[in-house]
Amino acid sequence: MDALNRTILEVYAVAQEGSPEEFCDHLCTQLQSLIAFDSAALLGLEFGPDHGYMPTSLSLFNQPVEAYRERQRWERGQSDPILLTASRNRNRSVHGEIRRFPGVTQAMLDYAAKVEHVHVLTYCAAGTERSSELVALWRAGGECFAPDDAKVADVLLAHVVQARALHRRHHGLALRSGLEDDQVLVTSLDGRILLAGDEAVSALRREWPGWKPPFLPSDLMSSLVLQARNQYHGRELAVAVKVRQRCLALIIREAGTANGLTLRERECLALSRNGKTSAEIGQALSISERTANFHIANVLQKLGVRSRRDAVRKALALGLID
Repeated sequence: MDALNRTILEVYAVAQEGSPEEFCDHLCTQLQSLIAFDSAALLGLEFGPDHGYMPTSLSLFNQPVEAYRERQRWERGQSDPILLTASRNRNRSVHGEIRRFPGVTQAMLDYAAKVEHVHVLTYCAAGTERSSELVALWRAGGECFAPDDAKVADVLLAHVVQARALHRRHHGLALRSGLEDDQVLVTSLDGRILLAGDEAVSALRREWPGWKPPFLPSDLMSSLVLQARNQYHGRELAVAVKVRQRCLALIIREAGTANGLTLRERECLALSRNGKTSAEIGQALSISERTANFHIANVLQKLGVRSRRDAVRKALALGLID
């Protein structure tokens, strides 16, 4: 138990150090002191109403990014049954030999053989109904993950998820003081999303309706990297980029405003007029409750009022909402 507690403390310590990729490497090195594995992935997940899922961020350990791109090809039109099993058993590890999981297809087995994934241990955090964080550990051979490994993982990986959230917030605050961290998106130099806020992902989807993470839209990558620009201005959003610690840090804001209010702020205010709470606004707009509160606070400040009711009354008078 002393070793477990010591590792948990070290996990939180590395959350405030290095770039997101360095954080992943340091984190997994700490995990290996208690659980033996050969490669790993840390994913942010978004769940749809059809019980499907979509990765919104991806960090890899001892795996080439090309391997994940190949995974995306066989995953089109089908879901990973191991990941789905983990998502239905939140806060509890799912482990076993990949070929023995129900629902595993031949395409998945072929992929697993190619990337040397034989045994898997997967942990999905409680998260929310629509989003969560997942950690996957793989062994290339040898013995399966044992029940004792799962017991350690259930305790340790819960702290890993919390440390990942702290790292995202720390990274966002380091980029710009006072910036809502949901507007910050950090990628590798090849455009793989490492840390992503809900609002940033939603903004990219409004600009590119058919886009799916965890890689940046090709048009955006072309503008920022291939054309060596540090800004992008689109129909729905404006993006500023900084190169920081061998990563791209994207700060995403809405392009259009009306009398100082952004589209998202007007949407939050309109829903507030209908009596919805911040939690209900967040659910309606697919953003977090904290992000909804952030937008409402901006509205109150910009309109110079102290309450939501006064903000609605003034916005109606100015024609900002219907």
